[in-house]
Amino acid sequence: MPDEDPDGNAQLFEYNPRFAGQYFDRETALHYNYFRYYEPETGRYLSPDPIGLAGGVNVYGYASADPLKYFDPYGLFELPVLHQGVVDFSAGLGDALLLGFGSDLRNFAGIGGINQCSDAYQYGGYSSFAAGSARLAYAGLAKAGSILAPSAASASSFRQGLKVTFRGGLFPDFRKRTYEGLRSAGKNDIEIRASAGRTNVPLNVIGAQVGVGGAILSGRSNCGCSQ
Repeated sequence: MPDEDPDGNAQLFEYNPRFAGQYFDRETALHYNYFRYYEPETGRYLSPDPIGLAGGVNVYGYASADPLKYFDPYGLFELPVLHQGVVDFSAGLGDALLLGFGSDLRNFAGIGGINQCSDAYQYGGYSSFAAGSARLAYAGLAKAGSILAPSAASASSFRQGLKVTFRGGLFPDFRKRTYEGLRSAGKNDIEIRASAGRTNVPLNVIGAQVGVGGAILSGRSNCGCSQ
């Protein structure tokens, strides 16, 4: 039997193991799943699935009879149980993007289960730092190329090559502006050189914030730590 008085204060609590998404309803001794009740003795819901067969063939079963792989938070449909590493990495990335305030939001919303001491959580923060740094590097190189290029045509060509490189080869023609095309649009060499060094200011600001958030998170030790 589980220890119902772990702190030794003579005040017992009722220990009721149950599946994720359920809580014990003391009045009925059933497990409440928001939209319906689950009876642990029979291993089934007491009412059919409100969404019918869309939630699976067995309208009374919990999570396709596979609670190790799925959970049912609402009594409607199963969702995959995420690996702890995925959860921690996502939280680390989100905390960095929110400059470390993500944990406050999780506490406010009552969301737990995050291991801030895990490698995956730290890697999430590092990923944010890398993403922010990459954006700042892109903006800096674009500006330097527009200034140092020997001609407006060279500056334009350098900027297009920079886009392709930082996109990893994806979408090479997205917002592609060639020197010839800009000239045909009525731009002169001074305007073309200036546009080659111009980047999206709001994105640069976001990149700086993300980089700072990642640096703060990666440099902060939470061990002993909130989980």
